[in-house]
Amino acid sequence: MTDSTHQGILQIGARSGTMHFDLADLRAVEHMITMRLSGTAESARTVRMRHLVRVTSVLTRTLSTYSQHALVHCQGTAGASDLSSDTEKLGAALEAFCREIGDVAAEYTGRVTGTDPEWREPLPFRATTAAAPRQVNAGDTR
Repeated sequence: MTDSTHQGILQIGARSGTMHFDLADLRAVEHMITMRLSGTAESARTVRMRHLVRVTSVLTRTLSTYSQHALVHCQGTAGASDLSSDTEKLGAALEAFCREIGDVAAEYTGRVTGTDPEWREPLPFRATTAAAPRQVNAGDTR
């Protein structure tokens, strides 16, 4: 939810105050995803970004499952799914995603903005030749 006092912040669970999502953090993460560093810094960046992508994938799958099961239940069909469990999983996935975005942004903001003196200027993004898309079979979670 965005209002005049929280520009760029999405608050989730505003009553409990447990999660918030700052769009500025997401923009910092966007830059970190596309930047290139040298040597071991690049290796560390890649590992960190892959972890972020895994957390994002869990959120995507959890939201999709929740949405599908909620649709079945809201149409009056007694679905076999446990919507209560889906709700808990979605809440945990949202919290993990918000936390991860905030952590990565806090860790890398100085590098993204160039204000961290310990890091060299990032190399500009280099487009690479994309590999052919991998065939995905139903149920494949890779």
